[in-house]
Amino acid sequence: MFKRRQPREILPYLREWIWPSMGWRRTASYFHHRLFRGSDSTYRITGGLATGVAVSFTPLLGTHFLQAVLYAYFFRQSKIAAMVGTFWGNPWTIPPMFYIDYRLGDFLLTLGQGGDDHPLSGERGLGYLLSEPLSLFMPLLLGGVICAALSWPLAYMMLYYPVRSMQRAYRLRRLLLVRFKKRQSQT
Repeated sequence: MFKRRQPREILPYLREWIWPSMGWRRTASYFHHRLFRGSDSTYRITGGLATGVAVSFTPLLGTHFLQAVLYAYFFRQSKIAAMVGTFWGNPWTIPPMFYIDYRLGDFLLTLGQGGDDHPLSGERGLGYLLSEPLSLFMPLLLGGVICAALSWPLAYMMLYYPVRSMQRAYRLRRLLLVRFKKRQSQT
């Protein structure tokens, strides 16, 4: 009943996702309104944001949106908030996050026995990394999963009250506007 008469073609649809025709500012405003003015509970929105932040710690670049949406669906959180939360992992934050992931994973895999600081240090080089990619990926993955598990409750606690106050402010403004319009119609 509510379908388009002519289905969207895939290329224009993908182009719109990559570079919105209405501009980035308006797109961000749209998602902001859709996120905070909806009927979702504070738990759903904050949980979705925290899920996006947690997924950003995983080293599986290119799958963060998909992971965030799947986890949000599984735990009944806001999928839009989860996608917004993945922007925590951006070109400025990914290098320090991955460094922490690697150091933690390497420490846990070697149980603190030491060894080389990094697979690319010393005699080893890029050739070693290309021949043995798991020497970098496994510590990164282990550390990423642990950091994700630790970052979820931290992000949730940090975001809960700001999200709740934004929702309350919007609902209060809406209530006041309805009352104002009601008074205007009575006079």
